[in-house]
Amino acid sequence: MTYFAFTARNELCRINCLLCLDGVQLPVGSAILHWFHRDDYPIWDWRALEAVQFDKNNYKNWFQRWEAYVTFCRNTAKENNVDMRTLDRTLWQYSKIQKS
Repeated sequence: MTYFAFTARNELCRINCLLCLDGVQLPVGSAILHWFHRDDYPIWDWRALEAVQFDKNNYKNWFQRWEAYVTFCRNTAKENNVDMRTLDRTLWQYSKIQKS
């Protein structure tokens, strides 16, 4: 399954086949793509989502939410000339500081 996730050409196939693995939900699947896929992927984390005030309820299904968040993060990273890991860590830290 992971080989297919890393070689699939379409976003739905990439994440969906990881979600078919026992115990893997969107946060873990996104982390696998984040760390091991050649393309940039954010980690689906409640702190990062909270930092950008991402409305998870504004979409018809989980894949629309996922795809919108990936696109948002890729665009934001590019606009700010940072890699995805830096963006992820920054969003997480921002949310943590806001809650303090």
